[in-house]
Amino acid sequence: MSCLLTTLFSALLIGQAPSVEFHPVLTGAMPKIGFFMPQRLTMSATRPESLKNVPEGAALFGTWEFGGKKFPAIEIDKGGQPFAVDIDFSGKGDFRQAKPTEWKARPQDSRKPDGFKLYMADLMAPSPIGGGKPVQVTFYRFDPNDAERAKVGLRDALLYYANYALDGKVTLGGKSYHAMVIDFQTHGEFLRGSGADKTPPSTAVLIDRNGDGRFNSNFEMFDAAKPFNIGGTTYEINGVYGGGKRLAIVKSRKVVAEIPIPAPLPTFHPGTKVISFTATDTSGKTVHFPDDFRGKVVMLDFWATWCGPCMGEVPNVVKVYNQMHDKGFEILGISLDNKDTIKQIVPVTQKEGMTWNQIADGKFWDADIAKLYGIRAIPAAFIVDGNTGKVVAEGEAIRGDALLPAVTSALNGLKGAP
Repeated sequence: MSCLLTTLFSALLIGQAPSVEFHPVLTGAMPKIGFFMPQRLTMSATRPESLKNVPEGAALFGTWEFGGKKFPAIEIDKGGQPFAVDIDFSGKGDFRQAKPTEWKARPQDSRKPDGFKLYMADLMAPSPIGGGKPVQVTFYRFDPNDAERAKVGLRDALLYYANYALDGKVTLGGKSYHAMVIDFQTHGEFLRGSGADKTPPSTAVLIDRNGDGRFNSNFEMFDAAKPFNIGGTTYEINGVYGGGKRLAIVKSRKVVAEIPIPAPLPTFHPGTKVISFTATDTSGKTVHFPDDFRGKVVMLDFWATWCGPCMGEVPNVVKVYNQMHDKGFEILGISLDNKDTIKQIVPVTQKEGMTWNQIADGKFWDADIAKLYGIRAIPAAFIVDGNTGKVVAEGEAIRGDALLPAVTSALNGLKGAP
């Protein structure tokens, strides 16, 4: 029985040749990974004629591609609210045997339990990675009545991410590391190919290089389709496709640079000083942060045009900015747009009324200031006292309806120049 539950992978052992050992984790892998990239399943109110035995209350319809197959998907509505997600894993479009999974609702904003809801559901789906057993995929969706989410195309969209992986260890250069193999784009199988240099990998290998028990996507995540360097030696992943049973790490004939392990990421909480920087904004103006904001309160806002949750925050941020700008509130935007999406910054900011300054270098997650601040997820923002350069509030304390009182409090408590 244990052989069915644990799969071992290995490479040729020649001297200090690489070796790998993984076992499949079919559920609950995301907390071990520490991050995920949400995928979108766009739904429609138009019911395909080919569907049979559709349950009462079916309101949205779509097709989910997973594990190399296409599955009809529906969302069931009850009392004007999302009730369940139902996927026909037979692929035949007959929902007689399908079992709806009820959404579990929780507040989008923990400070407003009666406000808009976030709906979540864990589905077990067939995948080669499970070796004959289903793997866990976590679905979620925003409240369809949330007008701000609807503006960014999330009203009829189901989002999802992989909650499964391969977990184990790799030995490189005689040193053992905790490692995982992840289906980063939730295809339901490990794909051989990869996109362009700045696009996220389909399949990724995580290696805890600094031994801190966590995985940092900036320097510990490697595209399985590309060579990577650990300890001065360049390696490649061989055979990672389908369920990953032939996964091996071998020394590469190619040579790529090793990503340096940075100093521990900075953390910012109320009372800590921000990191000063000088940069050029999108209008060509030189910005000195935080020195240019003396006598004011400034929000350093990390965002991107491609980030749905970021755009969902924009209408409220614009409202607070317009209300409090004349009283001394400023915003400095730091875009994580890439070289392809950076052209959207001007039209998006103009359309949304984001009249404050923006800094954008087109480097995606490698944006200079994002790296300086250790940003690993967006939206991320910090309210800063321009006189002292200290953080006044951050994180959930300035999201949604909490932003206005946080800005008001910061302005009332604006410290004198040091």
